[in-house]
Amino acid sequence: MSIRISAVPNKQWTLLSNHARVLIQVSQKPDALLSELSSLLGISLRAVQGIVADLERDEFIVVVKNGRRNHYRIKEHAHFRHPLESDHEVEQLLEIFRNDSKI
Repeated sequence: MSIRISAVPNKQWTLLSNHARVLIQVSQKPDALLSELSSLLGISLRAVQGIVADLERDEFIVVVKNGRRNHYRIKEHAHFRHPLESDHEVEQLLEIFRNDSKI
């Protein structure tokens, strides 16, 4: 069961960035439409498109065309970009949320 999340009330900050949220969702739903991710995450389709482009450009995901749809493959051994976290792999983040049915 998934929960649709709307914008965070009162503009409170959250610990995960939208890039992290999109990456987590794509890892759990590799055939999802970007419009579905947009609705689920409560961010614009354009924002999701930009994030997916960023993740693909920086080699965190691979986008595979499957007819008219896309399939997303996570490069789980990609390392975090910031020097303080660069010794950690994306897989470590994804593992935290791997069996979370809310996300």
